[in-house]
Amino acid sequence: MAFTIATNITKEVERMVLGEEPSMFVFFEVFRRHLIYPIKIVLKGIDIGMIEFAKFSIIYFILLFLYLGMLNDMPQELRAIFGQMYLPLVFIVPLFISLFPAPSTFCTYGVKEKHIGFAIEIIKKYKLDNRDDIESVRKNVQIFEVRTLHKIRILKAILALGWTGFIYLYGKIQDLVTQSPIKVHEADFMAVGIIGAVLLISFVIIEGYSKGCALIFKSTIFGLSEYEYGASNKAVESDVNLPRFNSNAR
Repeated sequence: MAFTIATNITKEVERMVLGEEPSMFVFFEVFRRHLIYPIKIVLKGIDIGMIEFAKFSIIYFILLFLYLGMLNDMPQELRAIFGQMYLPLVFIVPLFISLFPAPSTFCTYGVKEKHIGFAIEIIKKYKLDNRDDIESVRKNVQIFEVRTLHKIRILKAILALGWTGFIYLYGKIQDLVTQSPIKVHEADFMAVGIIGAVLLISFVIIEGYSKGCALIFKSTIFGLSEYEYGASNKAVESDVNLPRFNSNAR
């Protein structure tokens, strides 16, 4: 069945992308799939996200150091005006580049040739000999991906509600401070700070999970596409020729 094949391929690609070896012990396999894999998926996704954050940080600090360098050689009376004009750009430019990157820099979902190679090696085991078989498996994998995306959307919706409540609570405390600082204790600010930190960590975890899941599913789908049309030597380190398909195949 295409469903069974798609399930098995997804499981094996998941294992290989996460760098795990197959286990002969069923209990251990179940244990790590339900407890270890989720953590590794989040970490893998955070690793992908860190590349985007690093790009923002590098551009930010380059512009900041340029600003500090120019400031030393600038007359005192011009520094304030220059700072008002330049400092907003230090944040706006890297933010713009991060929000509106060239498609070629992010459209691969973090998938690399080695991930596609993993997928192809797994797919070859199931001897999918025509396009109809491959398309059936691909549709099942895409259904699995839709189910996962639905779960991620629910998590993001819950997180959005949490941020809404946090902003409301923070505003209320600010109002109390304005009206009567005595009514607000240090513990209240600490509680709000803890809530904000929890929400921020939750955002990082959910984004990491989202990117990690996308890496697994897109590796599988790209692998199916490469298998269908014949993989390059870079994608598959094997002497076995991948099948070439007849356009008139059933």
